[in-house]
Amino acid sequence: MGYYSRNPLDKSLNKRVKTKVDDIRSGWSQYEECDEDLSWSASGFSLVGMSGIGKSRSVLRILNLYPQVIHHSTYNNGNLTLSQLVWLKLECPFDGNLRGLCIAFFKSIDSILGTKYTNHFVKERRLLDELLGDMASVASNHFIGVLVIDEIQRLSLAKSGGADKTLNFFVNLINTIGVPVVLIGTFKAMAVLSREFSQMRRGTGQGDLIWDRMANDSQWQLFTESLWRYQYTKKKCPLTKELSDVLYEETQGITDFAIKVYMFSQARAIESSQENITSSVIRSAAKDNLQRHSYGCDLVTAMLEPAANVRF
Repeated sequence: MGYYSRNPLDKSLNKRVKTKVDDIRSGWSQYEECDEDLSWSASGFSLVGMSGIGKSRSVLRILNLYPQVIHHSTYNNGNLTLSQLVWLKLECPFDGNLRGLCIAFFKSIDSILGTKYTNHFVKERRLLDELLGDMASVASNHFIGVLVIDEIQRLSLAKSGGADKTLNFFVNLINTIGVPVVLIGTFKAMAVLSREFSQMRRGTGQGDLIWDRMANDSQWQLFTESLWRYQYTKKKCPLTKELSDVLYEETQGITDFAIKVYMFSQARAIESSQENITSSVIRSAAKDNLQRHSYGCDLVTAMLEPAANVRF
């Protein structure tokens, strides 16, 4: 849908986008205004959930179903020289710095397309608004289909006003040049995304998804059955309801923990020469490898605490 109103042969579109990009470079901050032809077809999506359940990996696997770059030479029997970037996935900088996000954007584009945007745009004395304008211009020139920003909860670490400016810029990308933005983060991101109503509205344009841990039901059973095929002990231990329940009890349905505990359990079974996965082996592996904190709360419980405090 983000491509619906963006025709690379539409000269009027290029002119309108150029005007908007110049506004960004000059520090224009009226992010609520938008180009109706572009904004109605482009919208965002927010994916929030606890760490370790597979948000980033799942989104990346979906993106990889599409070619990341399409090099055009002709269109409708006419010449069209264009390197179209279908999708781009970035991680929010560790300190939530917007300048760092701009630099990561240019470096990613250079790595994918072989361009030299980083050398051209990233200068020591270049203002942030100028970098944002350059970023919007490059996104428009290469007709980025969707921009995915991962670890968005890191914006909570940004200096005063930095998180709001970043979110406003994402809204501006949607409003002015029609690039859909997908935001991925842990439950801590809810506080960041809830600051601006416009961001919440745009962030849920295609709906939103709160991705929680698996319940101990048919979904968990399907997951453990798939996981159990990767067994390397000499004795092939069949999956039983007891083993499935013990693995769930120790990992609470968190995908990453479940995989690691299963791996550590096999390693322990092999090292002990028993070559057999049992309930006691799973509990022992979880106890030793998911290290407990000094205050008596294990790592899994600590992971679940942020989720319990979220109110929707």
